[in-house]
Amino acid sequence: KAKVEVVLRNGGEGAYKQEVYGEKIVVVREFNKEGTSNYKIKSESGTICSNQKSELTNILEQMGIMVECPVCVLTQATSKRFLISKDAKAERLFEFFYKGTGLEMLEDKYKSMTISREEAEADLDKKKQSLPDLKKDLRKWKKFLDSSKRISDYKNELIWANVIEMEKKVQEREEAHREMEDEFNMHKSDLEGCKKSFAEKSSELDEYNKQKSELVSEMENNRKKLEELNSEHEVLISSQRKSRGTLQRLKNEKTKLEEDITGLEKCINEEMRRDQRNLEEENKKRQNTIQNLKNELTCLDEKYTTLNETINTTMSEQSNFGKVIENLRVEVNQHRYELQSIENNLNATKNAIKSKVNAFGEHTEKVLLEIRKMQQNFRKLPVGPIGMYLEVKDPKWATAVEFAISGGLLNSFCVDNHQDSQLLRNILRKYYQKPPAIIVSQYESQALIEKKVLVEDEMAGASLMSNPPKNCHSAYFLNCDQICFNPSRLYSYGKRTSRSRLSAIRAEDVKYIL
Repeated sequence: KAKVEVVLRNGGEGAYKQEVYGEKIVVVREFNKEGTSNYKIKSESGTICSNQKSELTNILEQMGIMVECPVCVLTQATSKRFLISKDAKAERLFEFFYKGTGLEMLEDKYKSMTISREEAEADLDKKKQSLPDLKKDLRKWKKFLDSSKRISDYKNELIWANVIEMEKKVQEREEAHREMEDEFNMHKSDLEGCKKSFAEKSSELDEYNKQKSELVSEMENNRKKLEELNSEHEVLISSQRKSRGTLQRLKNEKTKLEEDITGLEKCINEEMRRDQRNLEEENKKRQNTIQNLKNELTCLDEKYTTLNETINTTMSEQSNFGKVIENLRVEVNQHRYELQSIENNLNATKNAIKSKVNAFGEHTEKVLLEIRKMQQNFRKLPVGPIGMYLEVKDPKWATAVEFAISGGLLNSFCVDNHQDSQLLRNILRKYYQKPPAIIVSQYESQALIEKKVLVEDEMAGASLMSNPPKNCHSAYFLNCDQICFNPSRLYSYGKRTSRSRLSAIRAEDVKYIL
């Protein structure tokens, strides 16, 4: 068993966890006779802080110590002998340079940073995906907080309403008490008057006593009736107060509803006026465009007539038959070119009638046959043309769908790797001067077709895109025109073709070409 102990100074700007290790870091490596070894990393006080090699690697990177660098081991004389020796081959020299200059450590750091960046990007994507849910929760809790505040306000209003009602009851009882005191004072003054006249009217005392007892009994009866009437009056006042509160609340709710209805009517009228203005502006622009095109067509017709007259005059004056012959030769060549183009289109259409795949290229069927023959050479069999895998349920939408997807994408092939891409490109070059595009990745639709809708009526499409559904990007009409979302509501005018490659080919298509 052997042991190697190295003491590192841990100070200055490059110090590593100075609060843990102190001013010195002691690295101990023990070797057993079986060939195994282990690490012990101690602090300045001798405490074992770690026995992991990763911790040692972090210390070496922090202090810039390159253990495997040959420059740290070889002396100047040994280095010279190594450079001029027979063993100094290009590979060993490059390895010496690679480690001596620290490029190896730099490459390791770069790889670790790349991995950290990819993990951070993945974490960021996850957080971005959860952002809409967090925003939704935020709106929910804000709404809940507003509701709590309103409930608290309503509770305070209810408490103050009860306080006001109790104060009114106290005031009413105080007024009734004052009335009773006034009545009591009045009877007390009457009693004093009776006492003064007691000496003068002693003879009438019995009679007055009888009258007094009668009055007292009557007063008691009247007092009971008064108390009953007061209680009934309080009940009626309380009922009247509640009825007034209910009436006032209903009036307030009615006023609020009337204001809401008025606001909604204004918003609806404003939206209708805005849509009407937009439609009028678009109609004006289209009318102006049509008028400008008509004016240009008239000017071109006039120029064409003038040019024909000039040519006829010049030909009659100069009698230059050579130019006439040359013009006829050019026309003949032009007709021949048009005839050749028609024949090519006719052949392509006939081939497409025989096999649908030829609609996506004249030699598509031959290409697919050769791909099947060489399928063992491919890692994964190519997919394509992509148009073969699309099917339009309603044929009238075929042209609009082809325009929305982009025609060049229909002829494309999709492969899984670059080796298959090169092999497929060699096959395509045998049959095409300009081969179709090859997509090297797992196929994903970049045309965003799931965010596009098909609408027959233009007014319905404009109304739809003024307030588009979720994830709806644009709408297409039968004539391939495109309309995007509000407020700009941009239009794009598609190039209408006679026939879409996505629709079935019929005999009428051949007649149209002829």
